[in-house]
Amino acid sequence: MDNNKKILLSVVLHEGANLLFFDSDSDDDDHNNEPKIYSFAEVIVPSMNSRQFQRHFRMDVNVFEVLLQKLHGMFMNDQQRVVCPGRPEISIEKGCMVVVWYLANMESIRSVANRFGISNSTCWMVLYKICNMLVQLSLQHRLIAWPSPNSLQVTCNSFQQHFGMRGVIGAIDGSHIRINAPKDHHTSYINRKGYHSVLLQAVCNADMLFTDVYTGYPGSVHDAALFKRSDLCNNISTGAAYVGEFYLLGDKAYPLQTVLMVPFKDTGRLSRQQKHFNVVLSKSRVVIENAFALLKGRFRRLKYIETVKLEYIVLLIMAATILHNLCILCKDEFRQLIDITVEIAEEREMNDVEIHNIAFRNNLAIAKRQEIMNSLAMILNN
Repeated sequence: MDNNKKILLSVVLHEGANLLFFDSDSDDDDHNNEPKIYSFAEVIVPSMNSRQFQRHFRMDVNVFEVLLQKLHGMFMNDQQRVVCPGRPEISIEKGCMVVVWYLANMESIRSVANRFGISNSTCWMVLYKICNMLVQLSLQHRLIAWPSPNSLQVTCNSFQQHFGMRGVIGAIDGSHIRINAPKDHHTSYINRKGYHSVLLQAVCNADMLFTDVYTGYPGSVHDAALFKRSDLCNNISTGAAYVGEFYLLGDKAYPLQTVLMVPFKDTGRLSRQQKHFNVVLSKSRVVIENAFALLKGRFRRLKYIETVKLEYIVLLIMAATILHNLCILCKDEFRQLIDITVEIAEEREMNDVEIHNIAFRNNLAIAKRQEIMNSLAMILNN
């Protein structure tokens, strides 16, 4: 099994967990007396023009059509069809509308179910089925994939062209996804800001395309500890995720490594070259903040996930990151409907950086950072 499959499958639900989602204790169908809309997907959405569709679904209608085309063959498999006894089968078109709407908006599951004229339990089933299909789609089409050894130089060249820093193949950071208190071990999910969250660790390239995602750890875990425990760190050390002489960029929350460059610690006595290195690194690394801002600005469900079922939280986050990549690959960046500056400010407020205390000196990493700093200084002097 290749590295990307291992990374993605590590956060996908097993089929036996279906009933966890269809039996929702907070959204019982018996208490749902709100009127349902039985023509929203069938009549109202098809009547929307492209601008209306994008405003409501936060996705270009052409990207949605691409999504339908890619999922259609998979959906014809009997195991993937959404069939509830005594109820009409949910079409792939309607199923995708439910998922994208739920991820793009902050409506409760009950409200979404009413909007699409289905029960709460059916809504959970649709979310489960379609999100799992998205994960399988990503595996098949490498929607989230670590660069191959042959494409690393292309990734590096793109970073240098955008930001002027050589040797970079990605920027890494962690983001907190606000959740309700889980039923078990809820205190471990309280982060430094005092609210419950799970962590999303991601690496992106210069185009804000995610090349690695890892999620599900409690919000109390430090970014550096999460990286150490992640599949990415293990795969880099074993060579399953090839890095070569290239490197990632991280903020001061991460330890300095040969594969991960971080800023010089500012003690008030940094040299001109060290300050310049920090500035260039910061300007280059901001691409991951932009990626998180775009992700949460488009798929606002990631600002707060209402369910307490952790397996489902992970699946929703994965689905959103996959759709994020699909949108970027289809040139739908959605910037005209998102204030990136506001989103970044909100992201930084939610993800206060805790400085990592390095317990050892990595001499090879120190030498590599010094070499990069010197090369940047030469460019500065010229």
